[in-house]
Amino acid sequence: MKRSFDPTCDRHGHILTGVGVSPQVMAPFVFPTAEEMAFLPAAPNGCVSAPGRQVNRSMSKKRKVPFRIGKILVPVDSQNTKPDDLKRVIQLARQLSAQITLLHCYEPPRSLSYAKGDSGSDAVMRQRDLTLMRLQILCSKVRRSWPRCVCLFEVGSLPGSIIRVSKSMRADLIVMPVSLDSVSDDWSTTEVLDELARKAACPVLAETGRSNHGFSER
Repeated sequence: MKRSFDPTCDRHGHILTGVGVSPQVMAPFVFPTAEEMAFLPAAPNGCVSAPGRQVNRSMSKKRKVPFRIGKILVPVDSQNTKPDDLKRVIQLARQLSAQITLLHCYEPPRSLSYAKGDSGSDAVMRQRDLTLMRLQILCSKVRRSWPRCVCLFEVGSLPGSIIRVSKSMRADLIVMPVSLDSVSDDWSTTEVLDELARKAACPVLAETGRSNHGFSER
């Protein structure tokens, strides 16, 4: 049964599952509609209204400044992510008329770090090129459902690369619909989410259990 969408934000604007308790990454959550993405009522379609800053302290009321979600950053694992895994992200992007940016953060596997000489370098390059090709194929398939989709291939470790890209592209929302456990040898998906919740400059929505096909708020 769908519950009402009533997000609670910290002072940085990050969406949390609760106040005073540890956020539950895998708690069941029904993905919000475009209308439910409005933090305050009567917001324009595709916009999030947030209280504006007080210019004059004597002012008793705060202006509501519309904030449009136009860029959604979606970290993926190009080797394991399928278009079906992104259906809810595509649905949200369509409702908001937003652009999807699929991001794969590439870290050379630790197993390849032991390879020596030219053969080792060739193995790393082949593995990197294959990962990039899979990302491009995934992006082309997503475009069949939503043409406003681009992909980025970033060489760097998690979660720093996600934070860096989100800031450089000025992402309005980060959505993590899939596990990233296979992307990094050093970071689990839960650890990445915790780091994003603390340091990302925009709200973060995370995957819940795969059986529920829903998201939880961060």
